[in-house]
Amino acid sequence: MITEAILINKPLAMCKELPTSKAAAALLHRVLSTQSPKRFRYQQPVIVTMASHWLREAVLHLLQTILLTALVFLLPPSSSAGEFTTSNHTAVPVACLPDQASALLRLKGSFTTSSSSISAFRSWKVGTDCCRWVGVQCGDSDGRVTSLDLGERGLESGGLDPALFRLSSLKHLNLAYNDFNGSQLPSSGFERLVRLTHLNLSTCSFCGPVPRGIGSLTNLVTLDLSTSYEVVDLLWDCYYPSLHSSTDYVLDEQNLENLIHNLSSLRELHLGVVDLSNNGVQWCSALATRCPELQVLSLPYCGLSGPICSSLSSLHSISVINLEYNSLSGPFPDFFPTLPNLTVLQLRYNKLQGWIPPAIFQHTSDA
Repeated sequence: MITEAILINKPLAMCKELPTSKAAAALLHRVLSTQSPKRFRYQQPVIVTMASHWLREAVLHLLQTILLTALVFLLPPSSSAGEFTTSNHTAVPVACLPDQASALLRLKGSFTTSSSSISAFRSWKVGTDCCRWVGVQCGDSDGRVTSLDLGERGLESGGLDPALFRLSSLKHLNLAYNDFNGSQLPSSGFERLVRLTHLNLSTCSFCGPVPRGIGSLTNLVTLDLSTSYEVVDLLWDCYYPSLHSSTDYVLDEQNLENLIHNLSSLRELHLGVVDLSNNGVQWCSALATRCPELQVLSLPYCGLSGPICSSLSSLHSISVINLEYNSLSGPFPDFFPTLPNLTVLQLRYNKLQGWIPPAIFQHTSDA
């Protein structure tokens, strides 16, 4: 019985090492020819069965290998062009594109060298990944700059460098509280930043008109072109609000309408100290019609005059209204208590008359 077992197991062990079906057949012939028909009568089916099983497993393994290899080459380009994915599906961000780094370095060069600029741009070095620079963020899949935050860095420049507009994938741009020394904003270029959702150019010492290109940015959610101000003479500032310094923005008549004409996505509008004195009472209806989802309206020190028209009552999402330091006149509006989300109302230093509706002191926001 032991001999019978050895005769059966030995060919099986050899079969496992056979690389091809031809070799397996040769081994079977050799084994069968050395054994008597009687002794091997019950071994032959076992060996043949095991050999067939081995061949079947080998073919299946080969097919699996071929299929996996084919899948690699059949993957769509988007799976490999934008990013490299490891076995655990963790995406590795793409490095900053050369044209993006070049635009940022040119923008850096437009600022006066000072201790502030040295500190702000310490990480902005040639040959390094600009997506890792302080104040810069990029999209993970394409290496393009999506956010640039240089706000409150104490930077100085003679003007905004047009290289900025080469960053066409920008969604967030913050240059607030830097000094551009009374220069005008570029008349063209902003229209190229079509993905922009947040733009903050407040307190930058720009002068002249607001570029029309800003009004074409249909994805804008937040727009801040305001300038900080300090009240020195309350009476002078209240009754002559349009007499600002020469470094303020100037919007001509109807320009407010043009500015916000396409900004239906706008949620926050900050135009403090922007001269709107030539816009008459149209500013109310323009805001109500063009920016129906507005949540924050800040127009202090803008030279607004005339009554606060009732069209603002349609801004049901509004939570903050700041109209202080203007020359608004007429009766105190009675629709403010009906605004369901209103939490902040600033109207000081205007010329409004009449009683304040008692309901306004009992108003509670639904938010």
